[in-house]
Amino acid sequence: MLHALLLSADAEAVRILRRVMEDLKIGADAANGSDRALDLLNKRKFDAVIIDCDDTPGAPAVLRHLRTSASNKRAMAFAIINGKTTVRQAFDLGANFVIDKPLTVDRVQRSFRAAHGLMMRERRRYFRNALDSMAQITTSDGRPVRGTLINLSEGGMSLKLNGPVTLNSTVRAAHPRRIGGSQSRSLLAGPRQSGRHPLPAHRAKDAARARAVDRQKG
Repeated sequence: MLHALLLSADAEAVRILRRVMEDLKIGADAANGSDRALDLLNKRKFDAVIIDCDDTPGAPAVLRHLRTSASNKRAMAFAIINGKTTVRQAFDLGANFVIDKPLTVDRVQRSFRAAHGLMMRERRRYFRNALDSMAQITTSDGRPVRGTLINLSEGGMSLKLNGPVTLNSTVRAAHPRRIGGSQSRSLLAGPRQSGRHPLPAHRAKDAARARAVDRQKG
């Protein structure tokens, strides 16, 4: 299930947003204050962040902080505005979608449906499938190093190796069932010389940043 952070002190806006997210099977953590929202952003991973910029004190700063957050800088950001923040300012703060108040279920649904595919794509990109499987890499000088495959994602894998490898060197990783065989894949050794090594197998192209403004009144 996708998960969102909702920052708003407007009870009616929260009601409409929750209704739309429930229909789309998006879970939500609600924060009625900026300090609480910042705390959640620093502790949890979210697929979307909805920020009521004009009716919640400190909210624009939360949106700005989102784009520097280690865990959530790629989250889909929805800015709710009410005459103080302009559309241009909301985009400059880091919003992907901007929705004017008064909110209606129909307009909120259109924005969320437009963003849903992008959120799912990003979820697949960062999701890591936990594993505990034997693996082996071969260094550029032909030295085999065995270890354990810790997790696997769309963009790479994490290995806990039984020996050191050289930083930024190209290695070849054998499929766990093919150790000793011929099938392997070239990878780039990650930032540590021993222990866990994130090995990016390939990098998915960044999803194009979607910017949609729905200013139609319901």
